[in-house]
Amino acid sequence: MTILIVPDIFGRTPALNRLSARLADRMPRPEITIIDPYGDGLFFRKEDQAYEHFSTRLGIPAYSQMVRNRLERLAPPALVLGFSAGAAAIWHMSGQGPCPGVSRGIGFYGSQIRHHPDIRPQFPIHLVFPKSESHFNVNELMDKLDGRPGVTVEQAAGGHGFMNEYSRRFDPGLYEFFIRQLPADLSLPQTLKSSP
Repeated sequence: MTILIVPDIFGRTPALNRLSARLADRMPRPEITIIDPYGDGLFFRKEDQAYEHFSTRLGIPAYSQMVRNRLERLAPPALVLGFSAGAAAIWHMSGQGPCPGVSRGIGFYGSQIRHHPDIRPQFPIHLVFPKSESHFNVNELMDKLDGRPGVTVEQAAGGHGFMNEYSRRFDPGLYEFFIRQLPADLSLPQTLKSSP
């Protein structure tokens, strides 16, 4: 099994390395790769600094292309797992033509998806949204996406960033719940349903 983890604006953090190790412990012979969006091991502890750096140096379209390029070098089938900007990059990539080797995607609180709700993913994707967002109505976006072929959505009880130890909205209980629910088998993204 191959898993590609696509970080949020904080970059490749020690917390993501720990998440990768936990997933590796649960799976037979996993190949887990974490994209380093900044290419130099840089990561941020403060959200405002991370946002400024990501916005001025990268952006979603370039990040999406980075994900696609990395996937071309990985053994299929691959699960792509993204957080915030990473989830939006996966969503963006999913509509840019065939993605050979991608079995499915899972994206957590990809708020930038709201700018491209009409994308038709080329692989199955499961999106986990937070209970609310300050810039848009989460329920309206979920209604637009729900029922689209290959797309499943759910809403978690936490705020944007509940899976990120560096976020102000980190929720240890939700983090543990979703880590336990992440599929040990690429065919099980629906097991994420029924979050607390």
